[in-house]
Amino acid sequence: MYMDSIELTIHIDTKHSVEEVWDYLLYEAFGEDFHPMYLSSLGNQRESIHSEQINHPLHATYLDELPEPAFSHTDLASDHVQLCGAFRIKLSGEEKHFMHFLLPELGDEDGIPVLEWNYPDPAITLLVSIHEYDSGPIFYTTLSVSHGLWGTRHNWIESMLNVLKRQGQTDGTVIESLVNDLRDNLPIIKDFETRILAQARVQDRIWNAARTIIERFSSGAESSFVSPTIATDAPSPYDLQTYVPGRLSDEPLSIPQKTWNQIAWHETLTWGAPEVIQNRTIQYWSQHHSDKEFLEMIRLTNLGWKATWPAIVRIISMRPETPLMISELLARIADPNWPGAAEAMVALSNIDKEKTLPIIDESIRIAQRNGDEWWEEILTDLKSDIIAGHR
Repeated sequence: MYMDSIELTIHIDTKHSVEEVWDYLLYEAFGEDFHPMYLSSLGNQRESIHSEQINHPLHATYLDELPEPAFSHTDLASDHVQLCGAFRIKLSGEEKHFMHFLLPELGDEDGIPVLEWNYPDPAITLLVSIHEYDSGPIFYTTLSVSHGLWGTRHNWIESMLNVLKRQGQTDGTVIESLVNDLRDNLPIIKDFETRILAQARVQDRIWNAARTIIERFSSGAESSFVSPTIATDAPSPYDLQTYVPGRLSDEPLSIPQKTWNQIAWHETLTWGAPEVIQNRTIQYWSQHHSDKEFLEMIRLTNLGWKATWPAIVRIISMRPETPLMISELLARIADPNWPGAAEAMVALSNIDKEKTLPIIDESIRIAQRNGDEWWEEILTDLKSDIIAGHR
């Protein structure tokens, strides 16, 4: 899964201490469902946990017994140190603390696309941090929840199956084995996440924990930020998620299956996707009859996946030179450093100026309305070059 974990970031009033917040997270927020295990920081590898067992059909690990946490309260005082923990779930009538969930991803073995389960994602990761700025300190805590614990790995598998089928024939092709693996895993993971894991219960438990943290440590009503943020009409290309704290919704974050399908399309276009699958997606969308549906696909997810942009530009350059497609190419040169910007400029240079100049003028007006002086300058220079015959 290319998508990051579910994250709930909560701003904390500075009258509270780091120790006070950690004590609440460890001993009250989740009750007995959460068991802290080990600290994680960039570049440091965790030591193996002797009681950790893997359940292969579920692609998850659980603890046979609960060892003592491998950290001290002094360790928690360090900034940017994350605490990884296990979460209690009933499995075959027994309570198990699930430690890691293996996330599905598209892999490649000698040019053959395969389904891999390589990345051990901690069930829950907690962070408490203070950043000092001239305007004052920013104090926050972040709860990062694995898609395995959130119960959405089956959504990814189902959406990837949907995408591969829409691309065209799968039987007797190089992706047949991948499709079969996805089909075999889907009912197992879906049953675990919806019935055994009790997806809705786990989500409510974590959401309620976030709500109690807000009630206890945040005086402002708009003090939380949930990621990923999913938009139905994101600007394109979308550079970075805008971090604007707001009010925590009444219901836990829910990502519709339609959105998962769009996410799967994006994942097949990243520069790390198996080449054969990326080429199938490029062929499908370059020949697709509807500009509207294509734009919906690339704009629906408000995720800013730059790794998809070169392939998206390649698709646009292969599609008919409609005003919508030309406008999309112009949007992708707003920053020359963006992946795909150079390719977009080349594609624009191959389009007749009678088609491009009116749309450049419209894009300049958009840049002016948005106060985007850099993009306005790039568009103005491009217009001058086209008029002078330099492109």
